[in-house]
Amino acid sequence: MKISEKTYEMTPNMKGLCGIRRKKDVMMLLLECVSELNQADVLRVGHSGPTANVFRLEVGRSQRLFFSLKDKKIFSISFPFEIREKEDKYLIRDRQGHLMSAGIVSALKSMVNEEVFNLQQYDASNDLEELVLDMLDRFSDKEESSMDSFMSRDLWDILYNLMTFEPGYIRYDYDVENEDASRHPLSHIDINYSDSVSYKIGLKKRMAMPKLVELLSKDGKIRYLQ
Repeated sequence: MKISEKTYEMTPNMKGLCGIRRKKDVMMLLLECVSELNQADVLRVGHSGPTANVFRLEVGRSQRLFFSLKDKKIFSISFPFEIREKEDKYLIRDRQGHLMSAGIVSALKSMVNEEVFNLQQYDASNDLEELVLDMLDRFSDKEESSMDSFMSRDLWDILYNLMTFEPGYIRYDYDVENEDASRHPLSHIDINYSDSVSYKIGLKKRMAMPKLVELLSKDGKIRYLQ
């Protein structure tokens, strides 16, 4: 079975990271997914539906992760890594060829979760390289300089790429509680996650995860909203 044909049950950690409001949230969820895919042999295969919390990775001309929370909230982000199967396991590398090993992913999670990771500071200073170096220095000190030079270089490259990649966030909601025909349609798509730039597109019909996968696919025909 191809990677794109597999749907997995979300782990509790993954489900807890699905409230996306900042780039940091995107990065933490993405790293959690990589961590779980590195252990694909113990992931439980699932099926989307009204009682299921599942995720899947679509690999084609574009690569995207899809998440479905009981078919009421379905969202997708870009997957900025290369992935291939080898002996029933996945090998995941960034676009520069760095292997996303368990140690690398664990270190990245720790750094992104640190208070020093402040995108408001980054947005104000526009000095991303300085911020990344600061994070690496603090993490190295915390780990009592246990990182070798190769790991440090790989972390710098991967972290920089994570902070600059375009998430391509899109979310479908079936929101009974907040329904308002003119302002908050029952079925709608939210584009972007930041309040300052997000907007809604109302839909006449309910949507399931396979439909959103089809809508965002670059491998088939263009779809039209009606």
